Amino acid sequence: MNKFFLLLISYILLSSCTKQIRLESLNGYWEIDCVENNGEILKQYKFNEFIEYFQLSDSIGFRMKLKPSFIGKFTGNLEKIPFKINKVTDHNLEIDYQSPLLKNEFLLEATNDVIAISNHEGLTYFYKKYTPITIE
Repeated sequence: MNKFFLLLISYILLSSCTKQIRLESLNGYWEIDCVENNGEILKQYKFNEFIEYFQLSDSIGFRMKLKPSFIGKFTGNLEKIPFKINKVTDHNLEIDYQSPLLKNEFLLEATNDVIAISNHEGLTYFYKKYTPITIE
């Protein structure tokens, strides 16, 4: 019985340390929350002038940088940056940009509330779901 209890506790601890990656959660509008390097927060964002839009289907998608307006519309260059998702390990997915201007990144976490993307410089960008600004 003690062995079973020890195995159960080990499983719970290990599974809680693993970040979730649900690719379908990547779809939608995201705003940057903070930037970290080696677990240290370098910048916390209170307001974002631009947001990111991701659309993904069957590991192929695109990303756009948009500027939201108060009337619910978006401006910006509206350039779609195509990418594909490559599985590196079970908990590490590469975002392979189909553009020579961008270096590939790694998707570390993707849930309904948070996405985390790291780059080759060791920076990790945490995004939260975008909620439109409303003026009443």
